[in-house]
Amino acid sequence: TPESGKIASFTIKFTFTAYETLTSLDPAAVLPYDTASELYLQYTRPERFIESDAPAIQAKAAGLAAGETNPLLLARKFYDYVIDSSRYELKGEGLAGAQDLLTGGYGECGDYASLFVALSRASGIPARPIVGYWAVTGTDQTHVWAEFYLEGLGWVPVDPTIGQSDPAKRNYYFGSMDNQRVILNKGFNLVMVPA
Repeated sequence: TPESGKIASFTIKFTFTAYETLTSLDPAAVLPYDTASELYLQYTRPERFIESDAPAIQAKAAGLAAGETNPLLLARKFYDYVIDSSRYELKGEGLAGAQDLLTGGYGECGDYASLFVALSRASGIPARPIVGYWAVTGTDQTHVWAEFYLEGLGWVPVDPTIGQSDPAKRNYYFGSMDNQRVILNKGFNLVMVPA
């Protein structure tokens, strides 16, 4: 414990192994959701930055769905929409959220993930943002992407920000994920115990 008015510096060195995630997704393999499960209820509710109950987000999700009900195919529509309709811009103000990106048209990686998650949740697809660091040396390496849940298959990674910035890998970043990330937490608005 540092004395009052003193600064204590800490250095932590660690090694970890990160694996690439590769998936083969079949819309016919998707099972109906257990809408009473704790997972479903937690990851389909609106929350700060993920305003899935906002009328504009509900309307956009319904419009993009255009009668589609398969969660995998819907998630792909939402992923493509975020990529095609958003402009990446570092605001320097931190996370603004799904509704801000939908109405403003530009934002950061956290906003891209938020909008994907909000559109998914508005359509009854469990989804969550993933906050982490790029697994490289340096500072300012924070990155945010997302996952959506498919009954019978599990959590599926998506990164609309990198899918947009590298068009050759657009399809890869829907369902697969590189091994260049360290996950810090799965979700926003987490309550730490103790505080």
